[in-house]
Amino acid sequence: MAADLQMFLFLFKSKYRRKCYFRQGVLYLFVAFSCFVNVVNSGKCSDEQCVNGGCVNGTCVCFDGWQGSSCQFCGGKVRLSESYGYISDGKGNYSTDVKCTWLIDSGIPNTSIRLHLEEFATECGWDHLYIYDGDSVKSPLLAVFSGLMYRQGYSIRRIPEVVAHSGSALLHFYSDVAYNMTGFNISYSYPRGECDREGHRCSCRSEFKGDDCSQEACLGYWEAVVPNSFQPKGSASHGAVVWQNSLYIVGANVWEAPQMSGTNIPRIRYGHSAVLFRDKIYMYGGVEETGTVSGELWEYDVNSGIWLNITVHLKSCGRGGVSNEKGVNHTVVDALLPCGPLRSSGHTATLVPGQLSRRSETMVVIFGHSPIYGYLNTVQEYHFGTGEWSIVQTRGYPVKGGYGHAAAWDPLHQRIFVYGGYVSESSSSPLLSSRLFSYDPYSWTW
Repeated sequence: MAADLQMFLFLFKSKYRRKCYFRQGVLYLFVAFSCFVNVVNSGKCSDEQCVNGGCVNGTCVCFDGWQGSSCQFCGGKVRLSESYGYISDGKGNYSTDVKCTWLIDSGIPNTSIRLHLEEFATECGWDHLYIYDGDSVKSPLLAVFSGLMYRQGYSIRRIPEVVAHSGSALLHFYSDVAYNMTGFNISYSYPRGECDREGHRCSCRSEFKGDDCSQEACLGYWEAVVPNSFQPKGSASHGAVVWQNSLYIVGANVWEAPQMSGTNIPRIRYGHSAVLFRDKIYMYGGVEETGTVSGELWEYDVNSGIWLNITVHLKSCGRGGVSNEKGVNHTVVDALLPCGPLRSSGHTATLVPGQLSRRSETMVVIFGHSPIYGYLNTVQEYHFGTGEWSIVQTRGYPVKGGYGHAAAWDPLHQRIFVYGGYVSESSSSPLLSSRLFSYDPYSWTW
């Protein structure tokens, strides 16, 4: 009697107790159906179905540290060397009776590795995640997690970051045979360089760049150029060109005033553009000191120091364009387009070399802001060989008008790359953009 009572209490309290009973015939049918499904699935798969692996000869071949028919469950050991990433038990609920281990190895001794629990839901008291400060289970234990902490918007109190200071962190997850839940998703990161206290800068690892080592070298990166001698004061909305070994800033602070001849000089302005063509600087548009937005085109001869107003005054414009060189129509101006040159500020001007279909070099003016038309999404051209000005009809991506952007000519791809600036989301609220566009000046295509 005592033995029967103990067995009853065990079945009632134990997590291994059965939730219901099946008839023997139904159980046999279920087992047979399961075997049939496994056989069918084993012969069919795709790379999309193999969550953490690849499909080889109709079977999912899992990456290291993953298991299951679709490689959907963690299992085994994984070594991680990326400076940031995520650790997860897999898709859906984790598997029962499983052991998973992840070793985060920074390769730099005494580097701090930070771990943050994004999601966490395991069987409380039975399934645990252990985090060690080192590369083995004999290293100092930092934390043990079990239970429901974060899941689908539900969360208990905020869980602090777990920080390993040895340069390595070992995570070990154990699940028993009885019950499973959705599991966890943990983000981790560690510094991408070291602090050079003597040089007062970050010394980045080879695969990272930037002042704070936040940029991946393989994706391209920005670097700040620090001058060794005199550094001029900062300015904004100016134009700049390079001539021989000198940098000319037009409309901003003067570092070395060149000798200019004559009295016909342009008014002080900002928001204009400037390009250099054959020892001459061409300045277009901008906001004058009186507040007037200009549509003038000025030419400055670097050798003689003389300014000339060469503004193009069109007699007419409309469908068919105003520029026709060697039988090739370069402008294809639509009747709905305005006549140029437009009064504009905040635009860019880029020198584009000539080709067989375009014998003369061209100054391509992109976007800007007009006191009449507002944000401009137009492209204007000035042909140095003919002295003609036109507004072209572009095609391709429907770009929005804007100003304050940057533009540069890429001789390798024969494109103008346009980046950033303020774009016209609405008439009252311009939006600062981070988009990068390419423009083909030979086919007028975005």
